[in-house]
Amino acid sequence: ANGNGTSPTEPNITGNNVWDSWFATPWLPNVIDAALASVGAGLGLAFVSYLDGISPVRFYAGPLTSSAILIFANIKLPPIQNVLIGTAGPAAGSVLCSSILSQFLPSVVTRSVSVATSLIFFKFTGFFFPPAAAIAALGVENEAFAKLSWSYVIFPAVTGNAILYGLALLLSGAREKIRAALTARQWRMGTRDEALIKEIFDRCDLDRSGTVDIDELNVAMRYLVGKDVSYGEAAELMAKVDSDGDGILDFGEFTTVIETYQGMQAFKRSHETA
Repeated sequence: ANGNGTSPTEPNITGNNVWDSWFATPWLPNVIDAALASVGAGLGLAFVSYLDGISPVRFYAGPLTSSAILIFANIKLPPIQNVLIGTAGPAAGSVLCSSILSQFLPSVVTRSVSVATSLIFFKFTGFFFPPAAAIAALGVENEAFAKLSWSYVIFPAVTGNAILYGLALLLSGAREKIRAALTARQWRMGTRDEALIKEIFDRCDLDRSGTVDIDELNVAMRYLVGKDVSYGEAAELMAKVDSDGDGILDFGEFTTVIETYQGMQAFKRSHETA
């Protein structure tokens, strides 16, 4: 043992090494993003509850909990028309069911018809937003909501979801930048998460062709290096990693993008200092 009581063969683990090791864990971007999504959904519902307390109209945060989970779940939000139209249709259906069917049918039957109506609406319009079916069911079986009649469609259904969507949209930009920064740092440290690379590839394959063109590569670089690159840099990068010269990148070629880009940057820096 040496003077401080440790064996000479024991590794000297510094704070920086521990910090770098933590940053190198492949699951870190997913965990950080999940935490941000959870906090965002919770704060979004808290904000709706706050509005409920000060507004002359009721927002009722309870029926919006499942909406908050779906809206905040991913960095890329569901289409806005799915959220708003996909909420308005089932909510309107629940008002009709409550007004007409509840007069001569038990609530359990009326609720089932309301949910079935929601599914029919989703199928025929294409505006899928599953949490709206729960909003429709609550609009039938909850006496307070049933008394709201047609105002239930606007408050809390459409307006509440619109507020949550706006908050999620504000947060999504920060989530994207944080995830991109963490991913870029991991790539620079040599950490490769194939599942994450595939996720970025699929997300940037906007036309679902199974390949990435130069415009889609430009989008991908925001995730991979945490910043925009010039079109010239993207074109040079494409030329270097497009091994078969077909002008597009398959997933195998895409996996070499970050190393190639880092090599380009190192070469550029060396010539700037020469």
